Amino acid sequence: MTPEQHQKKTKSELEWQKLLERIAALCQSEVAARVLRASLPEASLQAARARMLRTREAMLLETTAPIPVARIEDQGKAFDLVARGSSLDAGELHALGIMLELAERLRLYLQRHAEQAPAVAAWLATSPGLKGLDELIRQAIGSDGSILDAASSGLRRARQRAQQQRQELRQRLTQLLGRLGEAMQGQYVAERDGRYVLPVRADAPFRVEGLVLGSSASGGTLYVEPKDTHDLGNQVQLAEAEVRVEESKVLMELNSAVAAQLEEVRTAQTACIEADCLRALARYGKQSDARAFEPQEEARLELVKMRHPLLLEESASVVANDLSLSHGQGLILSGPNAGGKTVALKCLGLAAWMVRSGIPISAGEGSVVGWFDPVLTDVGDNQSLMRALSTFSAHVEHVSACLASAGPGTLVLVDELTGGTDPEEGAALACAIVEALVGRGAAVCVTTHYERLKSLAASDARLVNAAVGFDRERLLPTFRVDYGAPGASSALLVAQRYGIEPAIIARAEALLPEGALDQRALGLELDRERARWQAALSEAEAERRQVAELRQQLAEERRRAANEERTRLTEETQSLLDEVQKARTRLRQAEARLKGADLRGGSVQEARRALNEAAEFVSIGGKLRRASAALDPAPKPATVQLSWDELSPGARVTLTGLGTSGQVVAKPRRGQVTVQVGAMKTTVSIDALSVLGGQPAGPAAAAQKLSQQKQVERKARGRARGGTETERALPEGGDPLRMPANTCNLIGQRVEAALDQLDVFIDTLLRDGEPVGFVLHGHGTGALKGAVRQHVRQHRSVTRAEPAQPEDGGDAFTVVWIG
Repeated sequence: MTPEQHQKKTKSELEWQKLLERIAALCQSEVAARVLRASLPEASLQAARARMLRTREAMLLETTAPIPVARIEDQGKAFDLVARGSSLDAGELHALGIMLELAERLRLYLQRHAEQAPAVAAWLATSPGLKGLDELIRQAIGSDGSILDAASSGLRRARQRAQQQRQELRQRLTQLLGRLGEAMQGQYVAERDGRYVLPVRADAPFRVEGLVLGSSASGGTLYVEPKDTHDLGNQVQLAEAEVRVEESKVLMELNSAVAAQLEEVRTAQTACIEADCLRALARYGKQSDARAFEPQEEARLELVKMRHPLLLEESASVVANDLSLSHGQGLILSGPNAGGKTVALKCLGLAAWMVRSGIPISAGEGSVVGWFDPVLTDVGDNQSLMRALSTFSAHVEHVSACLASAGPGTLVLVDELTGGTDPEEGAALACAIVEALVGRGAAVCVTTHYERLKSLAASDARLVNAAVGFDRERLLPTFRVDYGAPGASSALLVAQRYGIEPAIIARAEALLPEGALDQRALGLELDRERARWQAALSEAEAERRQVAELRQQLAEERRRAANEERTRLTEETQSLLDEVQKARTRLRQAEARLKGADLRGGSVQEARRALNEAAEFVSIGGKLRRASAALDPAPKPATVQLSWDELSPGARVTLTGLGTSGQVVAKPRRGQVTVQVGAMKTTVSIDALSVLGGQPAGPAAAAQKLSQQKQVERKARGRARGGTETERALPEGGDPLRMPANTCNLIGQRVEAALDQLDVFIDTLLRDGEPVGFVLHGHGTGALKGAVRQHVRQHRSVTRAEPAQPEDGGDAFTVVWIG
């Protein structure tokens, strides 16, 4: 068989045309429906991928802004006539105008959605220059296909003259009707051969002079153009001839414009047709719950929950199956004669063709549809009386053709392989054919009732058994495909379901050999186990979905609660910020009173009380800090509980009860350890400490040596700078040690907000008795750094301010001494 003959046979046996008819019915235009009905798989992987990509984008657009389509006519032949010098009439130009209007709508639509669907935008691109031709046609041709007066000034004048001539002629004829009333058959004016006439009685009492231009069927009425109106009639004819000349001029001008842009017009028509086809594919995908899978280069099918597309049209409750097949692999489908095996067989072939044709496939996420070319089938009765071929002979002839064409990338689908002949010989031939097809690299799926072929699949690693289920209790097929074990043919059960008398069924069972009965019992038990397994799987899947839903509900509830809490804290924090502003105002007022001349006891006490209230409000652990921590809690550092051996001098630790950090000063004694926190030393239980950062600072001797070395170096630098009394009073030699507790981070803030936070920081240092603080402002443009240093130099509580040492961050920090 030639490739064309193979393709024609596959197209017929997969019922490809029925699928295309279903999709074509969703088109707006008959011309688009014809294009879809003629669809065939692409010959190259690149073309197939481009086609499916356009379908995927069209399906995406369908959910948000569907592609605009309209009913248009196929004017391809008319365009061919224009190319050869012929002309379109007014009706054809009207149809062209409808198409051009749609093309312009489509062009503007694609401009808006080009980023969302670039492949569709490129495929349906049209020339913007056609907008002028569209407007020209709409100005000249009316919605009923007539030429409008506005088409040209000459046409308007000609029609006006013709109208005037006709009115004058009708007036003269109306006058004659009254004067010649006795000779008239009726009081009306008729028209014959474009001339206006009067209905004169054939037996009129007197003769009406003029030209007889016709008569009624009975001969009782003569249609006469009176002699008195003959000249006027000639003038009307001339005026109407002039109108036709002007109309011809209009049509000639329009056709010239069409001919000048004929290729762009053809492209626009193609774009409108393709848009209709893409919209139909998108609608089909939505109706069928289908997906646009990109064709893969490997010859492999992994179909998850695949449903036969033609069965979906008949029933929404189509059984979905997981089907798997690869090149060099054979799938042996067995089970009862109830239609399920052939459905699965055709699903494989349709998926292979649909992915090459840009048609969405009714399969679930995770499916893989590879490239198969060709797809060879032998499904159904191939008997040919004309060629004197029996069913078996015709079947073998087609299988022989499949063997001749099989190779890597070939998909071979055979229904009832070598059926219709002696069972022993047929089974042996079937096994040999399957082995040969798989050996040549083809992907093969065959349906069978041969036990020998099922057994071969159990022993050959290249072959896989699969069974279509049958409910033996209800005598109904389940249509579910299960991999891993063959299925029983259940011929007697199927016969019983379709009305064969019970006595005949019983006699048939009695005639079965003992081995067949045992095999039947085994098959029944296997089906029951499979049913129980499937029920358990369905129950587990239902529970999984329920757990997923509950988890989602819980997550949503947590988000809702968190949002409500955040809203509440935001409101409370805003209230606290207002209190901060009031506290700062009270501080400034107290400071002003202290600067005043009257410093008697009462004023000093009042200022001190206001200062203490404000400092308590903004201090560490105060109302403002607690609200801030609740609103935006900082991640807690990783901590590890310490052993006594790890608490060497210099180790960095966290006081878990206070939420602050410090440094071990000396070895523990009796379960207690001394820790320096800022300027203070405190003795706490070892159980109240944890190491900062997850690891101790290092061996005790090395840590102590490094700490002493840094203190000596800093003390030397302090003496060189001529340190103040406050500096000399610092513990362990005096140079400040930067820690999170005495550091204020202003990075990323505006100057005004940063200075407010800096004031709060200084107040906290004052309240906690910290002699030194570090302000992190970074480098940036220098604006924040300059503002911070100017502010602290003018602050009453800051005795000294300077850049930090290189090991403490250098010029990105400002160190402030509090006094």
